[in-house]
Order: sequence, then structure tokens, then C-alpha cells
Amino acid sequence: NQVTESVSTLLSAVKAGATAERDIEKAVEDISKVKVDLDSAALFAASGQFSANVAEGRNVEVTVSDLKNSLSQLTKSSNALSDASKGYQEQFAAASKNTASIINNLSIFVKETASLLPDLMTQQSVLTGARAVTIAVQQLVLAGKDAQANPLDNNAQKALESAIEHVQLANNQLSQLSETASADLIITIRELQKAIREIKSSLKQYDDDNFNGENGATPTTIFESAKGVVSGNGQLLSTYGSAQEEFISAIQNVNMNCINMINRCKGARSTTNDTSIQIKLDKALKAASLAIVNLFENGKLQRIDDPSYYKQFSDSSETCTGKLNDLVAIIKVLPGGKDFSWDDDDDTNIAETELQAAIAAIEAAKNKLLDPSQWEGSAIDLGEVANQIVDATRFVAMATQQLVITATEVQNEIVSAGRATSKKMGQVYKKDPAWEEGLISAAKAVAGTTEDLVGFANQSVKGECGEEMLIACVRGVGGATARLVSAAKAKADPFSDAHKSLGTCAKKVAEATQDLAAATKAATERKVENELKKKQATGRGQSFAGLRAKELEEQARIAKLELELEKARSSLFNSRRKEYSQG
Repeated sequence: NQVTESVSTLLSAVKAGATAERDIEKAVEDISKVKVDLDSAALFAASGQFSANVAEGRNVEVTVSDLKNSLSQLTKSSNALSDASKGYQEQFAAASKNTASIINNLSIFVKETASLLPDLMTQQSVLTGARAVTIAVQQLVLAGKDAQANPLDNNAQKALESAIEHVQLANNQLSQLSETASADLIITIRELQKAIREIKSSLKQYDDDNFNGENGATPTTIFESAKGVVSGNGQLLSTYGSAQEEFISAIQNVNMNCINMINRCKGARSTTNDTSIQIKLDKALKAASLAIVNLFENGKLQRIDDPSYYKQFSDSSETCTGKLNDLVAIIKVLPGGKDFSWDDDDDTNIAETELQAAIAAIEAAKNKLLDPSQWEGSAIDLGEVANQIVDATRFVAMATQQLVITATEVQNEIVSAGRATSKKMGQVYKKDPAWEEGLISAAKAVAGTTEDLVGFANQSVKGECGEEMLIACVRGVGGATARLVSAAKAKADPFSDAHKSLGTCAKKVAEATQDLAAATKAATERKVENELKKKQATGRGQSFAGLRAKELEEQARIAKLELELEKARSSLFNSRRKEYSQG
């Protein structure tokens, strides 16, 4: 009986050990799946194609709170993994399963948060930050498994301690990123609310009989303000969901011009004694101003993963343009009034001209890329890597150029079909200057970021700048691409071939930029490898203690640089928050 019991106990232990081993492997596999999913999400975000399901009523404040709670749970789970590595394998397996579950929930909250952020750069940053956490946690589980299996191995124990530190560092960085990203959105909403209050206050002042408005105001100065509003609307359309700081600048521009328009209308109102004209002016001005208020209200609902939000914002902009046109029709009958035109020549396709200029600018930039003979003998010999950087940059330029060409085709298609007119204007044909302004601005941004990319690619292969500048340019191209796609799609026929081609072109830009990022990473790794070989060569003959001291010095230097990076991020965030909270 004792022998039977012993054999049974042994078999149970073996079975439990096998189950624990499978559970640990399953946890590592589940975490790996989350990492792949976040990789895919970041890739889609780069081209403005990222989308995630968000339950109704959940806003960015709620998702960030859940995200930070998950990070807090992950910190506790990391400590639990460390403790479990000192016990039985079954205990470590249970801790690993719990950690994998937390990572899965973390991924859900991260994707929710990213989808609610109206800026491609912050979307990518948050998703990339979450990916870093996932990688660190996966390494922690593997290090813990090794430490549990080899409790007397000092190297295994040190690897576990290092893995825990990396998880904590990645946690802190993601927490700060999520705070910064959501703070930007809150700043935007606050700026919109401030503008709405000021416009409503100006309308209330307009009704005050004791308020005379701007002295010397004329129909021409009123039209200048209206035109400024239209221009600002175009900037709002082109930066919606892709360039938060520029979006805020556009809010301020529209707000300033709207208030000037109100004050000038009141000042010019007294130039006529015709009561009927005054009543029409009052009505048209208030309708236009409230249309701007409605536009700002819809600006609070930015979600670049759901096209319906952008369509609602675009429709609000079109309504705003129509109401402004109604106002312009009234001011032309005031003393000094005339037939005002948004453009110098309505028959001129200004957007096409500017788009063609952007195409030419990208072509010129592409032709400036260095060939191998121009970087031979440079400060840095990257060999094949330099070729990869230049080739990848060329493919990015080609992809962005094709995107602008396709946007031009869409624009021509829209004009031909008459959709470039504002339906709210009540005329057979009249350009929508806000949409045109947004399209032009977005195309210029694509051309400008591509030119920057080519310039820094040349400098990189010549050893005149670090690869980090290329990475920054890659992100800039991604953001500008999304802006152009959004602007072009605003009035396009969703079933047309040109419309479908826009999405295809955007994906090709994303793929090309990813290839460039990979080539850039390879260049950096090659540099590090070369430097390491040099240090190893100079370190030969040194004692183990001496080599260990050098390694510790390098680790301390890395830690110092990481700390400085976090301080720089914090300083940038605080300065931006202070700038936008003033006034």
C-alpha cells in the first residue's frame, strides 16, 4: 500500500508539473499574441486605419483610468511572479496565468484609449508603449521560469531582477504617455469650450443697444473676417484627428475671426437706416455664428477610427460655409457693399494647381536622394544599410507622390460631379472654400514632410545626423498622409474607384514607412555593433572585474539617458499644458 501511495503521489506530481509547464507556455503564448495584435494596431494607426470597439458612454477619461488600474495590477502581478519563482512550479504557473490575463485586459483598454485619441501621433505612441510593456512582461515570465527552475543560479536570479525593473520602467512610461495623450484631448475640448463661451458672449453683446461694435467697420472688413473663418474651417477639416496642436491653432483662428465678424457687423449695421436690412443682417449673423458654435461642439467628438464622426464634422463645416455665404449676400447691400467672391476666379481649380505643385515638390525631393557614389568615404560606412535607407526613403516618396496623384483624381472627380459646391449655399455652382483649403493644406503637409524625410535620409547616410530624426520624419509622413486621406474623402463618392484607391495608397505609404523604420533600426544596430566591437577590442586583456565595471558604467549611462528622456517628455507636456491653459 505504501508503495502504491508513493507511486500515485509521484505520478500526481509529474502530472501537476506537466500541467504547470503547459500553463506557463500558454501564458507566454497569450502574451505573444497580444504583442502581435498591438503591432498590427500600431501599423494601422500609422496609416489612419486603426479602429477599436468602444462601448457607448466610455470616454477617454474612463479608458485611461481603467488602463492605469491595469498597470497597477501588473505591478503587483510582477512582484507576485518574483515571489512565486521562489516556490513551486504550480505557484509560478498560476501567477503567469494571472499576468497574461492582466495583459489581455490592458490591451483592450489601450486600444480603446487609442481609438478615442484625435491625433495619430499619440495613438501610435500609446500603442507602441503598450507593446513595450507586453515585451517586458513576456521577458519577465521567461526569466521567472528560468529562475524557478534554477534557484541556485545567480545569473538567472539577476536576469529576473532586471526583468522586473524593465517591466516597471515600461509601466511608468505607458502611464505617463496615456496621461499626456488624454491631457491633449482635454486641452482641445477646453479650447473649444472657451471659444464657444466667447462667441456666445459676443452675440449677447451684439444685442446690447449700448454696444456700437467696431468703429469704421465696412462690408469689406466683415467679408475679411468671414473669409478668415472659412480658412480656419479648412484647417480644422485637414487637421481633424491628426494634428492636435494645429487643430487648436485653427480653433483660435476661427474664434478670433468670428468675434471680429460679430463686432464688425454691429459697427456696419448703423450705416443703414433700412430696418429690414438690419433685421436680415442680425438673423444671418446669428445663424452663421451659431453654425460655428455647432462646428466646435462637433469638434469635441473627434474619433478618427469611425468615419461617421468626421462626416458629421464635415457636414457642420459645410453648413457653416453656407450660413456665411448667406451673410455675405446681406452685407453686399450695405453702404459700400459689392459682390464678394471667396476666390479671385471661381473658374480656376486652385486645389488642383496646389496638388500638382505638391506632386512636383515630392518628385524634386525624390531626385535629391543620394546615390552610393555620394556617400562613399563618409563619416559612417553603413554599406548595405545605407542602400536600404535610401531605397526605403525612395519608396516612401513614391508612395506619397502616388497618394497625392490619387487625391488629385478624387478632387477632379468631385468638382466634375458638383460635390465641391456647398449644398447649403443655395446656388447651382459655388466652391466650398473650407474644404478646398483643407485639401490644399493636407497636400502641402504631405509634400513638406516627404521633403524633410529625404533631407534627413541624406544626412543620415552621410553620418551628419542620428537615425532618430528619420524616425520623427516617418511619423510626420504618417500623420500628413492621414490628413490628406481624410480631407480628400470628405466629399468623395465612397463607391468610386478613386475613393477606394485612396485607402490603398495610404496603406502603401504605411508599408513603405515601416520598411524605412526597419532600415533605420538596422543602421542603429550596425552602429552599436561596431562600437561594441571597438570596445571589446580595447577591453582585451582586462580583468573580469574591469570588464564588469565598464558594463556597469554603460548601464548607468543608459539609465541616466532614460531618466533625461522622461524629464524632457514631462517638461514638454507641462509647457504645452501651461500654454493652452493660459487665458
